[in-house]
Amino acid sequence: MKQKEIAQHTFAPEDAMDKIHNATEGLGAEMVVDITGNPNGITQALKLVRPQGRIVCKNTCGLPSTGLDMTQLLVDEIRLQGSRCGPFEPAIEIIRTHQQKLKSLISSNPPAGRNTSCSRSRRKRR
Repeated sequence: MKQKEIAQHTFAPEDAMDKIHNATEGLGAEMVVDITGNPNGITQALKLVRPQGRIVCKNTCGLPSTGLDMTQLLVDEIRLQGSRCGPFEPAIEIIRTHQQKLKSLISSNPPAGRNTSCSRSRRKRR
C-alpha cells in the first residue's frame, strides 16, 4: 500500500475530536492509531473510532486511569489491535532514509521527559 492509502489524515490529540467528527458527520474514523505514550490514549481513541472501526495501539502504558470501556468495544464491534516491538535496526534505517516522507505522519513532537506517566505506569506493574 502507498503511504497516502494508509494514513489520509493525522491530527494532534487536542484537535482530533472536532476534526474527525466534522469530517465524518459524527460517525468517527475507520481506524485510529494510538501512539500517545499515555495510558488515557485508548480512552480518546474510543471516542474517535466509528462502530466496526479499528484501534491500533503501539502503547505499553497499561490501562487508562478510568479503566477500559469494554461495553463500547463489544457493542460497537470495535477491533483492538496491538503491536509488539521488533528489531530496531531496520526500523531506524527506514526512519533515517525516509525522513521527508515520514514528516507528514507526525502531528506533535513533545520535548523529551514531558510525558513521564507512561514510564511511571510501566514501572508500577513490574
